[in-house]
Amino acid sequence: MDDVEERSDAEVSFVDLATGSRKIFAKVDEETRYRWWNFLPTALYLQFRQAINLYFLVIIVLRSIPSLSSLKPVSDAMALFFVVSVSILREGLEDFHAHKEDDRINSASCFARRRVPEGRSGEDTWQEIKWMDVQVGDVLLVYCDEAIPADMVVLSSSSSRGGEIHIQTASLDGETTLKAKFSPALSADSHGSVGSRTTTTIAEPPSPSLTELDEGAFVTCGMPIGSLDVFHGVLKMQEDGVPIPLSADNFVPRDAILKNAEWFYGMAVYTGPHTKVMVGQNTPVAKVSKVQRKLVQMVLMVLAIQILMCLSMGIGNATSSLGRSSPTAPWYIAGYSSVSAAVDFIITVVSYIPILQSLVPLSLMVTLEMVRLIQSYFIGYDTRMRYMGQSAVCRTTTINEDLGQVGYIFSDKTGTLTANELRLRAITVGHVHYGGSVGSPGGVMGEGHRSHSEEFDGLGDGEEEYEGDPSPAAFDRSRFMKHLRGATDDSIGHVELEAGADVKIESQRDILHHFANLMATCHSVTPEARVFISFGTAAAARSARMSMSIRRGSQREPVIAQLSDGWRPKYAGESPDECCLVEAAAVCLGYKLVEREQSDLRLELELAAGDAQQQRWRVEGVVPFTNERKRSTVIVYPPGDGQDVLYVYTKGADDVMLGRLSSRTGCPEITDSLVAAVNRYSHEGFRTLIFAMKAISRGQWQEYKERLNGAALMEPGAAKDALLAAVHDEIESDLTPLGCTGMEDRLQDHVPEAIIRLKAAGIRVCMITGDKLGTAIEIARTCGLIKEDAADRPADGVVELGSKRAGKQALVVFDFDNPAESCRRLKAAADALARVEAGDDDDDDDVDFSIVISGRSLGHALDDVRVDDRATCRDDAVAGYLTELLMKASGVVVCRATKEQKSQVVSLVMDRVGSEGSLCLAIGDGANDVPMLNKAHVGIAIFGKEGMAAVQNADFAIAQFWHLTRMLLVHGRLCYLRISKLASSTETGTAVVDDGLVVSGATLYDEYYLTFFNLIFTSIAPFLLGVFDRDASPVFDKLYDLPHVPADVIRRGYPKLYYTGRLDRIFRSQTIVPCCIVAFACGFICYGGAVLLVGGHEAAVGGLWLTSVLCYSAVILLDLSVLLVIAEEINLLLAVSIALSLLLYIVWLKIYSFDPSSRVAYLSSYVMGMPSFYLVAVFSGLLGVLIPVAIGGWYKRHVSSLRVTWQLARYKPAVKLAHAFAEKQQARVDNSAKTTTAAELMTNAGEEDEASGGVAEV
Repeated sequence: MDDVEERSDAEVSFVDLATGSRKIFAKVDEETRYRWWNFLPTALYLQFRQAINLYFLVIIVLRSIPSLSSLKPVSDAMALFFVVSVSILREGLEDFHAHKEDDRINSASCFARRRVPEGRSGEDTWQEIKWMDVQVGDVLLVYCDEAIPADMVVLSSSSSRGGEIHIQTASLDGETTLKAKFSPALSADSHGSVGSRTTTTIAEPPSPSLTELDEGAFVTCGMPIGSLDVFHGVLKMQEDGVPIPLSADNFVPRDAILKNAEWFYGMAVYTGPHTKVMVGQNTPVAKVSKVQRKLVQMVLMVLAIQILMCLSMGIGNATSSLGRSSPTAPWYIAGYSSVSAAVDFIITVVSYIPILQSLVPLSLMVTLEMVRLIQSYFIGYDTRMRYMGQSAVCRTTTINEDLGQVGYIFSDKTGTLTANELRLRAITVGHVHYGGSVGSPGGVMGEGHRSHSEEFDGLGDGEEEYEGDPSPAAFDRSRFMKHLRGATDDSIGHVELEAGADVKIESQRDILHHFANLMATCHSVTPEARVFISFGTAAAARSARMSMSIRRGSQREPVIAQLSDGWRPKYAGESPDECCLVEAAAVCLGYKLVEREQSDLRLELELAAGDAQQQRWRVEGVVPFTNERKRSTVIVYPPGDGQDVLYVYTKGADDVMLGRLSSRTGCPEITDSLVAAVNRYSHEGFRTLIFAMKAISRGQWQEYKERLNGAALMEPGAAKDALLAAVHDEIESDLTPLGCTGMEDRLQDHVPEAIIRLKAAGIRVCMITGDKLGTAIEIARTCGLIKEDAADRPADGVVELGSKRAGKQALVVFDFDNPAESCRRLKAAADALARVEAGDDDDDDDVDFSIVISGRSLGHALDDVRVDDRATCRDDAVAGYLTELLMKASGVVVCRATKEQKSQVVSLVMDRVGSEGSLCLAIGDGANDVPMLNKAHVGIAIFGKEGMAAVQNADFAIAQFWHLTRMLLVHGRLCYLRISKLASSTETGTAVVDDGLVVSGATLYDEYYLTFFNLIFTSIAPFLLGVFDRDASPVFDKLYDLPHVPADVIRRGYPKLYYTGRLDRIFRSQTIVPCCIVAFACGFICYGGAVLLVGGHEAAVGGLWLTSVLCYSAVILLDLSVLLVIAEEINLLLAVSIALSLLLYIVWLKIYSFDPSSRVAYLSSYVMGMPSFYLVAVFSGLLGVLIPVAIGGWYKRHVSSLRVTWQLARYKPAVKLAHAFAEKQQARVDNSAKTTTAAELMTNAGEEDEASGGVAEV
């Protein structure tokens, strides 16, 4: 290597496209908020930015002025110090862990190409440095399974396949699939040419040489952005050299893991806080729960009441001063002298502010946070929401109670309602259909659900088994292979197509060949491994196929049914659709992808048993799939040397592909056949793709390539995107149709039952999907979102079929190309709905209709610039019509929707319901669902197969859709119930303690008594109420473990408990204000009773403070006894907590009375020896029970959920029997015995129970 002149220098320029300036970035990672010198002042500043902490700080200042307050500030200062200290300690611990993580990352080591110090050879060598010392432009060496220390451009690797490496980005985006990355062509070639310069790359770690250019390498790239899939730059191997465009294929992000290569080296382009992982960190969306918002409003209302009370006291004192003839103080207030009525008014108002401060409970916010934290543990450790080892996850604890107030659910389809496990069910090539009998009643997922053993996972051998529906759906592989080998029959018909570039398709064999080649080449799938499978006899193969259905709980995941001896490839890719198609091409069609390199694909064709042919296809260009394009394309050279023709293979959704198909000879007839096939497949619930191709000459491709390279060298922006899109459109136009596919994505387990439960709870469900209209409707029918007998009607047909009296649900479909027609139909439907509601006097006879709206019709309704017909589509009227329909429909389906439209639909409903209505919940599993999850009041992600982007941006995450029922109807309901009871009991308790006041500004209670009332004496029992209270027996939670539940229980039973939270019947002004009024009244009664009972000798001994102790004791007993009434369930824990609170008060009273400086010194023993003390205790306890019971009788009957709980009591025996028989049923299934439906089991359970004298009322 001595003869190799090594690179001496590298430079990276970052161009700010807005200013044109160049920047070099720092490199140290810092994710911390504080430094040691600014921690305390910064943390204190952040704490006192919170209004409640600032409020109590003002109270402490006022109490510190003797002339304004008779209370000492010590107690409040201690309480505030405790609350603020806990918050600061939490902040400090979090920041300390962040500092440690920063140190760990910055201290990690890597190898960089650096010049040795002067005095030595002066050559560049590999030096071990820390990540924090990595400079922009450094050339770094990374070994296999090591983390990448900076954002880098790949230069070369140990791979012999064009510098190809694979990286794992699971820690960045959650995707476990390996991603292929490549070095730019010049730097990867063993021999490359730059102008007249010849370069040689020698790579032999640990001391590889770089490209032999002393001028160095120059990279120009845009400013860093957060997306891992976007990178634009230019590489020059010398300053005035040929520019080489760089893309995301040449870019590797920091923290990715190197796989499938011994080593690679590359140039650092972004470091430290400017790497994509740092720039792309999403700022969490700060969501505040509905209860919290109301609590803040209530605190503001209490502050307003406090101000009014202070003003009234000031007016009273000023009036009293005016009425006195002398400025001397009354005999019971020593040291007081009146200056003037105005001064008396001001002093009284200011002095009452610290006295009434207990109206705002300082401890409530801390208690709420602790309760929410415990509730999140309950959710996370719920074993009934665990699937395949994955439990539910709470990514936030601030909105737990919002789970109990959801009125609208917006759900993605693929991976959320379905399992995202695709099976190729049928294909049509040319005019010929290959696959099962399409169009059978019920569809592939209709009534008579198939057993999972029928699946042929990307094509099968035609043997299927059904439960109920016997209609076959086998793939006719033998017929496909016969046609592929050139045999013909009457079904084929005449085939003659022009594909361009003088290429003609003259037989069904030619079409099938191109169709199979397209399936095997147009994708980003990589073969990971090959497994040898040998079964011997056909019977053994069938037995193995059945045994390979892996059982996961109640779910069977079948493997490929078409099994034969030999090597079977295993594929990995980012798209489940592509993996399904490539696997189907390999297993059934015999077109196996066995190797993938940077620009080469090696296929193995097995068209006959024992006859395998090897083909190598050279990939010249790829136009990847995006949500906007809805298609993907590959440009390839066919096998063989000296080919002058390239094939453009394209597949995509029918709505974008049909407009790109050619009208050349024979093409329109094939197009008509494919349209008919796509419609049939969509009505079966299949996901459809259309396949097409064309041939281009080498000269045409060179012209396209020059235009693409020119666009790639442009600076990122709208002009570059538009130029690239124009070239792509030209390449993907005038295509020859080949065929279409229908893939089935089965529903997840128990999805229909889950939707029935959610609807029974009064929740409206909207499915938003990118699938075509027919597929979306069929899936909606299958999962129960739309009734099976729903009839398609025009928009104004809601009048005829939109009422339950008609006995049939109306299905109104909006899918129009014309914006004016979309607007007219939306208005007609809204008007029809208004007429039906206006003429319907029966509240139980609501309008029953479902709507389906396409993405384009939705766009017409949401467009700011509408159509010329302003009379029909003026301003926001159409959006209002649409929102009205969305909120009133029994089921809603939005098809062909983009990710922006998903969030727009959520926004429409959120804006209409406002802050007081039911909440909106969004649920999805993919990155395209993130805007919808962030927009909704509650975002729930599904742990799916499309990465962790949704989970990382959601508020909660669950493993399966049917877990949503337990999340909402059990945990959400209980969280709302508990948080609401905790907040309301605390608020009413503060109203009780502040009643015994006099108009002079002197307090009735000692300052410690005021502080400890909510902080200690009455905090334990409400805390436990907020953690453990429940409105129904836990036996009913088991309903969510059953695949089928009695219909009567569903309609009238457990889900209706959810109405309490959905309609917000506990924590609202209509209930809290009356409770506070009652609390004030009870407090005045306790105060008046204490004053009346303290007289004579007692008054002479204790005076005001004896009255204070008696009144305070009565208030505590009153507050704790009220908890016994408002609690839905009185258990041992609640009783013990109330007893413990009383014990703490008595102990404190004894201890504090020994302090000679206290106002209540030596009064405890005297008070406890008074008969009136026990009379007050009994009286206040009875008062706390009887008055809320008398007033709450109506509340319990008409507002609370207790009535439903009483109704559910009669279902307990049935539920227990259902579980017993469900276990027996599971045992029968495991033993392959005859199964019985859950409904039959419940009937049998009732009959057996009745025969034995029991009660099973179902």
